[in-house]
Order: sequence, then C-alpha cells, then structure tokens
Amino acid sequence: MMVLLLMGAAWVSTSTVEAAKLRRVAVDGDRVTLGDVLRKAPVEVASLDLGASPEPGKSKVVHGKLIRRRLREALISSRGLRIPKKVRVIRRAQVLTELQLQELVERQLPRYLPGAVAVKSLKVKGGITLPRGAVNLWAEDVKLRRGHQTVIAFVRAGESKAKRVLVGVDVERRRAGGDLLVKRGEPVVIQVRGRGVTVRAKGISQQDGRQNQTVGVLPADGKRMVRGRVISDGVVEVML
Repeated sequence: MMVLLLMGAAWVSTSTVEAAKLRRVAVDGDRVTLGDVLRKAPVEVASLDLGASPEPGKSKVVHGKLIRRRLREALISSRGLRIPKKVRVIRRAQVLTELQLQELVERQLPRYLPGAVAVKSLKVKGGITLPRGAVNLWAEDVKLRRGHQTVIAFVRAGESKAKRVLVGVDVERRRAGGDLLVKRGEPVVIQVRGRGVTVRAKGISQQDGRQNQTVGVLPADGKRMVRGRVISDGVVEVML
C-alpha cells in the first residue's frame, strides 16, 4: 500500500512539473501559424497554417504531431526545426462590459439607420469578449418600423471575425422637414473618427443640414472641403 501511495505521489508530482514546463505562446489572430509556436521559425515557412485559434481569452494545446503532419502535407522538410512536443496557445482578449458596449452602440449604430427615423432608445444586454485590436460596430441593410424591434449589429476587433450583437431599438418617424441642425455659412464642430481615435476641429458648414443628412464643411484651415453626417446641433461627423 505504501509503495502504491508513493508511486501515485510521484506520478502527480511529475505531471505537475510537466504542466508547469509546458511552453505558452500568445496570439491575436483567428488562425495559429507555425511562426506562432516555433521559436525562430524560418520566415519562408512561418506562415504555415496550423488551424483555428482558440476563442478570445481561451487556450488550447498544439501537439508536435500536428505540426509534423502539417509540414508533411505542405511538403516542407522538418530538418533543422526544433519542434516542441506540445505548446499551449493562448488567445489574447479584451472585454467590453455591458456599459461599454452600450456606449459603443449609441455612438456608432445611428449612422447605419435610415435617415427617415429618429432613435428614441437603444439597449443591449450583457457584455462581450473580443480579440485585441481597435473595435468597430456596424449594421447592414437595416429596415425599421415605428415602435420597438431588434436590430442585428456586428462588432469586430482588428481583423478578427465579426460577432453579432442584438440591439433593442425604439424608433419614431421623423417629421418631414425637421429642424435644421447646421446652417450654411455658420460655424460647426467637425468630429473626425477613424481607427479608434476621435479628433475635433472647427469649420464652416457649406450647406443646410438636418439630422443624419450629409453636408459639406470647410475646415478652419480652409484647405479642402470634406463631407460628413450631421449628428447633432452644430456637429458634423466625418469618418476616415
């Protein structure tokens, strides 16, 4: 009995040590490549695909057998390559809380809604885990009716695969000839957005404009007229 206990303890100890020694690598993309798991992989073979990355914030083990098999399939010699027995691949992640996702939806979704409607409220439930990278949200071919409905929006970080987000939307029809929010010849704030950065500048509107209409504006430096969407009183948004 004592011998069995000692053997069991030795096995647990060995397993623990092996787990601790398991090399870990972190990735950001949707796919794992040879260059991700192999130290000093030659540039000419580093892009060899080894399969899908784990979900953001998760991990998986890539075994040496898989690496060798993929090399054989690609007709690439393994000579000189130090192929590990196994490697744990961890997908880096960022978390948007429900409040952060709500703010993102309120800021970016209205530009994809039909101009003939006014948004009364937008609501999301729950947060979302994404890969690392600049976050963008959009919607496609949105058709709204008056009242409450659910809109499918898409969220993507960097170049990763987009995720769907369900947004509860309450809308009402705009009155024909709604109030002008910018007027020709009057000062406006030009809000430039792109790659996760927002810059504000002063300018002069070259047209009258209502909510969600596109107008031309001349920046204060007067170099070149740009076109943007009227998003609020005296504010025109330009997307890069």
